[in-house]
Parts: sequence; C-alpha cells; structure tokens
Amino acid sequence: MPCDTSPSWLTTYIAGALTAIVAAAVGHFFAACFLFSRSRQAAKTARENRKQDFVGLMGGMRAEAGRIVGDKYADIFATRLYEVRRESPKVRRDLDADRQLVFDKSVETLCQLTDSQVCDRSGGDNPEGRRRVTEAIDAVVTSLG
Repeated sequence: MPCDTSPSWLTTYIAGALTAIVAAAVGHFFAACFLFSRSRQAAKTARENRKQDFVGLMGGMRAEAGRIVGDKYADIFATRLYEVRRESPKVRRDLDADRQLVFDKSVETLCQLTDSQVCDRSGGDNPEGRRRVTEAIDAVVTSLG
C-alpha cells in the first residue's frame, strides 16, 4: 500500500481557494461590464434629455413669436435670448465638431436679431419680424440634427 504524503484536506483547501478566486474575478468582470454599459446608457439618456429640453425651449419661443403680434414680442425677446444663451452650451457639447460650427452659427444668427428686427410694426398683414425669428429658430433646431 503506497503511502500518501499529502493530506486530502490540503488538496481540498487549495482547490476551494482557487475556485473562489476564479469566481470572484469572473464576478468582478461581469459587474464592471454591467456598470460600464449602465453609465454609457445614462450618458446617452442625458444627451437626449438635454436636446429635448432645448428643443422644447425653442418650440416655446417659436410659439410666442407666432402668437404675439406687434411690438409686444420685442419686450420678451431679450429674456428668451438669455435663456437660449444659457441653455445652448449644454447642448453644444453633445454635438460633433461639424455640427457645433453649424449650431454656433445658427444660435449667433438668432441672438444677433435686434428688437426692431423682431417686432411687427406693420401689423398682422406683413409679419416680417415674426418670420425672421421663426426662421432663425428653425435653423437652430435643424442644426441639432
């Protein structure tokens, strides 16, 4: 009868330890992959939410421009431009380099409109000011893609 010099408990202990190490490594790998995919999905959702909020701001501004007649829109136009200037950098960073240039140009075109350019002095028959504002707003929204 051959003599077994290694105790069976030592072999069992080493096998159990190696199994625990492999299981921990595999569990850590899957947890890291899961967290990475969740953070990527959260970033994508945040980009979409910022874009939706900005498009909503522009839509509200466009509705006001279409609804308010005469010189009254010029009174609130500066406030709306402040909101556009405040919110546009948040959306801008989500765009690629080419779209950023187009977006910057369209926002700048909108913000360069003066009070005299946005008001309708001629009344409802010739809404030139409203047309300028709505076209500039449409250009900003289109530049988002």
